[in-house]
Amino acid sequence: MALLDDIATFLVAKVTTASYGSQGLVAGVNLFVGRMPAEAPNAAVVVQQYEGKNSGFTMGNGITALDYPRVQISVRGEREDYPGAYAWANTIRNVLGGFVVPDATYFPHVARIELMGIPNPIGYDDVERPRFSMNFQFTTNNTNGVPTT
Repeated sequence: MALLDDIATFLVAKVTTASYGSQGLVAGVNLFVGRMPAEAPNAAVVVQQYEGKNSGFTMGNGITALDYPRVQISVRGEREDYPGAYAWANTIRNVLGGFVVPDATYFPHVARIELMGIPNPIGYDDVERPRFSMNFQFTTNNTNGVPTT
């Protein structure tokens, strides 16, 4: 989960109060890793990993040189606020997708962040909160920041 934690730390630092609602992203308040809480808050973001692309290997020794994890960031907006939720999702997409890597502070193990489309509307939940998802492919070193010993 090192990559997901790095993304969450980055988003907290870079997505500010001007983005949506009365505050920026705050881990455990409106930014979550792995699971979106069903109850509150209305406006929330979750960072999840899903199946990535095959690893890249070095010349014949069977040691992974590069991994290609894929990450989905889902945004849930305030009730019936489709334009606001879309704008928030697009801000997150642009902030993450436009960041230059590698960066020792936020993404020391990432060589590339590739956008995989625009915010995708995935409908409303049971209390009429609009939802969007965005997908990213990362190119990371073989450990992705996870200690190997």
